[in-house]
Amino acid sequence: MSDPTVSIRDAAPADAAAIADLTRRAFAQQAALYADDTLPPLGDTADTVLDAMERGVVLVAEDDAGSLIGSVRGEMREGSCLVGRLVVEPTLQGRGIGRALARALEERFPSASCFKIFTGHRSAPALHLYESLGYTRERTEYVHDRLTLVFLAKAGAGAETP
Repeated sequence: MSDPTVSIRDAAPADAAAIADLTRRAFAQQAALYADDTLPPLGDTADTVLDAMERGVVLVAEDDAGSLIGSVRGEMREGSCLVGRLVVEPTLQGRGIGRALARALEERFPSASCFKIFTGHRSAPALHLYESLGYTRERTEYVHDRLTLVFLAKAGAGAETP
């Protein structure tokens, strides 16, 4: 299969159910990796996606046929953009879609002093992606014997320079 042509746009309320479905499917892989079916993204619904739209920005990636193949969320808090639910259709991961979504989200928050994201310690592809985008590891948080969260951040365009 060739790499899809990707376009990124703001999510519309009509996309909420499809975003929730994609999020659950993408995070099912994480749940299996950590043997933990209580991960919050597994409970996403159209309503939780609509709530995210109200609080911040939700972007979607579509292929050239108009199918939703990725999504990311961003919300400003105290000058920082909290990045969440960066998901890509499982069969299309590793093709630059997540990278394009992350960059598009950063462009949407030019005043952010920094961008923050987290993932699990065993999520090597996500950690590699975030670090290749300039994120650095800031701290870890033990959740249980199978999961430690890794928190990463990177400076945004709104960061004060000395």
